[in-house]
Amino acid sequence: MNTKYLLHCLTLVAVLVAAPQLALGQDVLGDTLPFSGASLHLKLYADPGSDGRLNSFTTQPTNTGNQNLFLVTQEGHVHEINDNGAGQGNSTEWFDYDDAIDVAVPGSNDAYKLSGSSGQNGLQGIAFHPEFATNGKFYSTAMVNAPSSNAGFNYLGNSIRGSGVNWEGVVAEWTYNSGSGQVDPNSYRELFRVQAPVNDHPLKLPAFDPYAESGDENYGLLFVAHGDANNQNGLNNAQDTMGALGKFLRINPLEDTANSNPYSVPGTNPFVNDPNTLDEIYTLGHRNPHTYSFAQDANGDSQIIVGEIGRNNIEEVNVLQAGGNYGWGPREGTFVHKQQNNSGGYGIGNDIELLPSDEWQNGYTFPSAQYDHVGMGVGGQAIAGGVVIDNGSDPALQGEYIFADFSTASGHAYQVSFDDLINAKTTLANGESPSLLTQAFVSRLMLTLDDDGDGDIDATADNFKSLFGEPRTDVRFGMGVNGEVYVSSKRTGNVYLVTNTTTIPEAPLLVLSVNGVTGATSIENRAAGEDTQLDGYLITSASDSLVPGNLNSFGSTFGPDWTLSNPGPNSLGELNLVGDSTIAGDSSVDLGAIYEFNPTEIGQAEPTLVFEYNVPGAGTRTGLVEFVGRRNNVVLLVDPETGEAAIQNQSIFDIEIDGYLVTSDSSALDPTGWESLETSEGNGWTESNPAATHIGELNLADTLALLGGSELISLGALFDFDGIGVDQDLEFEFHLAGGDTITGIVQYGALSLTSGDFNGDGDVDGVDFLTWQRDNLSASELSDWQSNYGQSASQAAAGTAVPEPTSLGLLLVALTSLACSQRRKGILRP
Repeated sequence: MNTKYLLHCLTLVAVLVAAPQLALGQDVLGDTLPFSGASLHLKLYADPGSDGRLNSFTTQPTNTGNQNLFLVTQEGHVHEINDNGAGQGNSTEWFDYDDAIDVAVPGSNDAYKLSGSSGQNGLQGIAFHPEFATNGKFYSTAMVNAPSSNAGFNYLGNSIRGSGVNWEGVVAEWTYNSGSGQVDPNSYRELFRVQAPVNDHPLKLPAFDPYAESGDENYGLLFVAHGDANNQNGLNNAQDTMGALGKFLRINPLEDTANSNPYSVPGTNPFVNDPNTLDEIYTLGHRNPHTYSFAQDANGDSQIIVGEIGRNNIEEVNVLQAGGNYGWGPREGTFVHKQQNNSGGYGIGNDIELLPSDEWQNGYTFPSAQYDHVGMGVGGQAIAGGVVIDNGSDPALQGEYIFADFSTASGHAYQVSFDDLINAKTTLANGESPSLLTQAFVSRLMLTLDDDGDGDIDATADNFKSLFGEPRTDVRFGMGVNGEVYVSSKRTGNVYLVTNTTTIPEAPLLVLSVNGVTGATSIENRAAGEDTQLDGYLITSASDSLVPGNLNSFGSTFGPDWTLSNPGPNSLGELNLVGDSTIAGDSSVDLGAIYEFNPTEIGQAEPTLVFEYNVPGAGTRTGLVEFVGRRNNVVLLVDPETGEAAIQNQSIFDIEIDGYLVTSDSSALDPTGWESLETSEGNGWTESNPAATHIGELNLADTLALLGGSELISLGALFDFDGIGVDQDLEFEFHLAGGDTITGIVQYGALSLTSGDFNGDGDVDGVDFLTWQRDNLSASELSDWQSNYGQSASQAAAGTAVPEPTSLGLLLVALTSLACSQRRKGILRP
């Protein structure tokens, strides 16, 4: 489990258990939504012309060979966007809904035509059948004008049209004629319509599972989302099991001619043959399942992730489970929703309260992730569901679900781990407490914009509102056939490519190497034989940890065409407006001691940096940031070639420890090669049931002093370096005597226990002296180097001393054993 996820879970438990009744607008979750350090780099990709209500994206099945993007607009048009090979898209109209209706239903056809394009009107989306290459069929969801009479139409569910409601949703089939290269208007066939009591939260998007193959349960089945049509009131439409409102529906959309039905219902639907529930229902209890997408997990199973707009307090990310009830309107997020049974309007006192202790009896499924409105009122925030990035394009985004807030409030872009979403605990078994529910940790993304497609960054912001200069953004996310991400905005009327999600071959990823002790910083190209050109770079620090006065600029290295760009403690960068420079493969450029870190206690992490650079013609990339040299922590050093391991206090602080724990999910530990402190030190150290998944010790009677910058203490060959199926996945924690448990750092590399062998290569030589200078090591360490100069590890091993435990004899209180059977419990438990 990821640490930030664990901390979020603990915060949520505290909120659920301890908070008083909560009123509208409070920060009900206490979620800080910090920046992750990753970014989305947007580039203007396509302009669909006069259409501005850009509503959804889709692609054709891969077996068609068509790799183009299809954009659906509320004006009723489908645009096919073809990449021109130079990173730009050419948009052409592929389909016009109302024009086709004029042919399909000539004469008086208002009841078939779009209800408009403003608000939630118009064409919502299309979905290509998985056998589109041979049958040419696709399906549309649209809001059309309500007819004067319901006669002749097929309505799904028991909902009725409310007074003054002038629209209804329709799901329809169309057929594309590959011979003419056009949609056949006369192929129009309605599957069903849905009436709504109010003009809000209507029919949403259609979709087929893109990962389903012939023979899979989902293959050929159409999912359709429908909002609750509640207009902010507390009606229970989403809980009405005989209605389509507030539901996800799943059908086989092909005409069931044998039974004279416009479609059929798969026998695997969760409520088939339940007389009290529509067979078409896949899940229920949804308020406004605005946008959704599919992603494939590690087992190859498809997961449906929904961005679900809340009411006054909570925005939700839900992962669908067949038959799940997602709680609206009795629930909003992980809270009781105090429903108001008024017929319209926003309601008064429409607040939330904590879940009751017997919540398990209700059988609801809760969000996999959520965030609150942080003081905003009704409509202040609205989630736009996104996509999971899984094409290896950007390590900082790999395996992350990307989404945003599109209304008038924050306009932020977010990310959350896909694995954490699907592993969140969202249901309660009999007797379980609500405090056991968990949600994945949400963090924010930075944004950049190339608004003219020339490869230069024209704007940088922490939200879409500022990036686009609009009061709200109305963004939507889409994914291309190669896993690249697109963003549209109804405010700008444009389509943008997220360039750092493309899989076009690019220059090697550069690394910003930072020594946290000396501040020495360099840009490294570690790809041998592969040069990288760049014409700009930017280093940012949210903690003002940069020292621009120490910069060894590109101007001094490469020439006067490089210009500093507003250097300061939070931002440092340079631009070349007339050309570029090359960092050769397997080389580096020294930037000087531009980083400053003055820790006040051990374990305090180095302030993070974000490193971005621009490759001409390829756009901006987020480089890696790597801290080297001594760390402000106790480090477990592991040699993956020999299995040898040792611990070292690399900080400047003298500490005493009375326990440690090493864990491995892949069973990469070897207790037989482990040299415990019980064996080497004695003095009260006690082993705790070592196994391939965990090794640890504690001391109930004494402590071990680890002086700042002290020598290594060997733990023997505890890493099973030649084990089958093992990973370099060790995690290390230690306990300060009389204090807290701290998560240490694990580093892999060559390991030597020879005093003075600072680079760990087994020899004490001139290279170690350079390391001593670079890492600003101590005078005593220089003395070790002088004493052992010229020796190898085998020569010096006999004289290598291990520090003795302290004689203070401080007693360890409240620890009696290590909880080695579980990992990530936060402390070395009694």
